[in-house]
Amino acid sequence: MNPCANAARRAVEASPSNHLAYFSLAQALFFQKEFQSFRNAAERAVTLNPMDGNSIAFLGELLSYAGDWERGLALVRPPFPAPAREPARAVRSAENSLGGVSESTVSYGAFDTRSRFD
Repeated sequence: MNPCANAARRAVEASPSNHLAYFSLAQALFFQKEFQSFRNAAERAVTLNPMDGNSIAFLGELLSYAGDWERGLALVRPPFPAPAREPARAVRSAENSLGGVSESTVSYGAFDTRSRFD
């Protein structure tokens, strides 16, 4: 048995309402290739704290890699459009790291990579 997964399970037992305990368990289960248990722990982490953007984005990426592409992208994409003055780099980088170009990349157009101090 993996010591990381054991520690994460103990954290879940000690605090079953802690989203970071489920987040840690989900990560450990993903890297052990226990994908069904990983999905359960990831969904529980998202349910416990839907406002933790970093954790949700990473779990969305892992869900996509585990084969649940639609659910993973739903977690990675923001639920609202970015303001017109923002280049939406975070959305692009998350979607590009998953290997796809989405309509958000096209709708916001290309962004300037030069520094504004150049």
